[in-house]
Amino acid sequence: DIVLQIMRGLTETDENGKIIPAIAKSWKYLNSKKLIFTLDEKARWSDGKQICAQDFVNAWKRVLSIELASPYAQLLFDIKNAKWRLTNKTESKQFGAKANSCTELEVNFENASPFFAALTSHWVLFPVRNDLIEKYKNDWLKPENLVVTGAYLVKKWSRDSEMILERNENDWLEKAHEKTLVAKVVPDDKTALDLFQTGNLDWIRDLPFYEKDSLSKLPEYR
Repeated sequence: DIVLQIMRGLTETDENGKIIPAIAKSWKYLNSKKLIFTLDEKARWSDGKQICAQDFVNAWKRVLSIELASPYAQLLFDIKNAKWRLTNKTESKQFGAKANSCTELEVNFENASPFFAALTSHWVLFPVRNDLIEKYKNDWLKPENLVVTGAYLVKKWSRDSEMILERNENDWLEKAHEKTLVAKVVPDDKTALDLFQTGNLDWIRDLPFYEKDSLSKLPEYR
């Protein structure tokens, strides 16, 4: 939930679940195994740097790295030589995703993958800044170092307590309506529900299973 507030990918979903442009303003299949994304030239990281196709290639290679061992690596398995990267550190086989320019991302598949544009709305396929990861190492996620592509910045992060997000005023898309969001870390669903019912939370996702039937009759339920 937090990642979707601070980051966006090539595509995103609207309120009806339809895939719509985000960082990519358009995409097209040249054939059943080759997809071209055209990035919005106005797209910017929160520090003002242009978001480029190579940022996605870097992110996807990182997800497929032996070191990271991401449990979500399978989302990229349709890309040519993606599986091979998980067990090999060398670059002897060309990865199927490449940046033809800052605004053009080419993706080549092992087999036809007509749903891949929709997959890019998943947070695992969002871009990363390799320069900042190399500079800050494991501290690249700290609020003072984190650079994002989404509507909000991480202002404060108190682990196991709360995270405070502030509107990204450099967002190249429409600015977020709310200036500040506060996300509370709550230990269980019942406690979260109590906080919601007493007005201390505006939104909760997970509800106590045994109370779902009665709660679904409330006007606040969606």
